Amino acid sequence: MSTVERHLKLLRIWMPLGVVFLIVDQYLKSLAVDSLKTQQIFFGKSFFSATLELHENAGSFLSLGAQFSESMRNVVFVVGVSIILMVITAIWYRGIEKRRLQSIMLFLILLGGIGNLIDRIINSGRVIDYIVLRFFSLHTGVFNFADVAITVGVIGLLLESWISKSVR
Repeated sequence: MSTVERHLKLLRIWMPLGVVFLIVDQYLKSLAVDSLKTQQIFFGKSFFSATLELHENAGSFLSLGAQFSESMRNVVFVVGVSIILMVITAIWYRGIEKRRLQSIMLFLILLGGIGNLIDRIINSGRVIDYIVLRFFSLHTGVFNFADVAITVGVIGLLLESWISKSVR
């Protein structure tokens, strides 16, 4: 079996997973928009809790860049992110057979990035965020399912890199 045939076989596995992820991501964001416009949903204990609340984020992580003009946000968050996602796709595709853990982590980052890019395209440059976690007095910024995939992917890549360096 040639490399191209092996890659196509693997893509037949990866692509449906990606489509399911993107459908779930967009569904959760749609549900947040429909359900959280006028209310917040709180659950948990006093030391650890989660709140579901609707935020339309014009920026990136922790709203960085939200103060940019609309045209600058489009350049940075649509064009720039699209270019970065294409680079990640190329790296992911090249390593799809060789480094499974790295491929999974890159795929998570890619899917999270695509999910948030879809948001920016269909929501006038904004990403729908809806989850806040609290631990005692500490709390996260508002995030979404796609952000979780990106975070898990980045942490996984860092751990994989650290472990592979310590094994050498």
